[in-house]
Amino acid sequence: MGVSFLGIQETCMSKVDLFWLKILWGNFSFDFATSSACGLSGGILSIWDPLIFIKKKVFSTEHAIIVEGDWVFFKFLCYMISVYAPQEPSKKKLYMKSNKGAYFFLGDFNAVRWDYERLGTSFSSVTT
Repeated sequence: MGVSFLGIQETCMSKVDLFWLKILWGNFSFDFATSSACGLSGGILSIWDPLIFIKKKVFSTEHAIIVEGDWVFFKFLCYMISVYAPQEPSKKKLYMKSNKGAYFFLGDFNAVRWDYERLGTSFSSVTT
């Protein structure tokens, strides 16, 4: 069994190239959602096997792609969330309170747990 759902951050893609996606995924049996890059930075790609995960809706912002769908094998509604940016916890909680289902987060949360992980800046151990 291979990869069923993939989230990629910093794609630097301003438009979708289906041939590149086919090469990345390995075949033409895929569905996807993107959030375009701004200039030469950013960009998010979610790509999945439509026989494993059946998309219902896609919500896309500058910092996240949320794909609502059914995970076929487990037979449950879930939200696949690909993130690339600092996120406000209050906004995440508000979304999750109003949508029932399982949540799977993928991405770069820019989280720093220890002072040695952040070089050249001041470190705060305060968590939200």
